[in-house]
Amino acid sequence: MAEEDVYICPAGERLAYHYTNEENGIVLRCYWTNACHSCAIRQSCTAGKERRITRWEHEHVLEAVQRRLDEHSEKMRPRLPKQTRNFSRASRR
Repeated sequence: MAEEDVYICPAGERLAYHYTNEENGIVLRCYWTNACHSCAIRQSCTAGKERRITRWEHEHVLEAVQRRLDEHSEKMRPRLPKQTRNFSRASRR
């Protein structure tokens, strides 16, 4: 839920934002919930004490691009066969 800055786990619990971390120049946002200890589906959801999600600050952009590709896959330009690419590269030299 982007407007509230939370995620919803498979059991319906809210994973709230806790902190931002930077690793190798990439800004990551961390979310989790502590409701897992009493959850009925915990074994199929997480192996840890709580469900945690770490997301890159610009991951929503990647999701939007993937969504557009999924909706309009016919607009993707087909790749050339490997032999044609090799000939094209050789002729440029």
